[in-house]
Amino acid sequence: MYDVAFIGNWDSSRKREQYLKAICQYHLGIWGSDYWITHCQETSLKSFCKGMCAYAEIPEILGSARIGLNILRPQNEMGHNIRTFEIPATETLMLSERSQELLKLFKEDREAIYFSSPDELNQKVEYLLQNPNLIQSIAEAGYKKALRYTISARVTEIGRLYTQLKFEKMEAES
Repeated sequence: MYDVAFIGNWDSSRKREQYLKAICQYHLGIWGSDYWITHCQETSLKSFCKGMCAYAEIPEILGSARIGLNILRPQNEMGHNIRTFEIPATETLMLSERSQELLKLFKEDREAIYFSSPDELNQKVEYLLQNPNLIQSIAEAGYKKALRYTISARVTEIGRLYTQLKFEKMEAES
């Protein structure tokens, strides 16, 4: 069992490296492309790299951890990514980089835990690992919330937003 599991590729911003370096004293697993080995400048992280995983393996990997870590790529910092739903859907606590969109989706400290810096990430991991009942209760609440975010519900919401924007555009043009 891992303390923290992270599924995501290395990226050139090196932000992911800095976050993961802050928690490398824990039992950490990193899954992603071999760029973690060939491009990562934080040598302390290389021993945690497990390689690529198949999409079907994600539930097992996240389920093998106390905490599922979500670090947003620069292009997603204003929003969220697929891990936003995958982590809580496996009944694993989501510890995610904070974004305004994520805060709207999962309530902070009730359905997910958020961080904004490597130091805050380290503090939260340390605190959470000392409080397994808190991990369990937030993971359960996040799971229940994630079940409400189905593909069908998302498509319906996109359709509603499209209709609203189209109507607003027509009003503005008249």
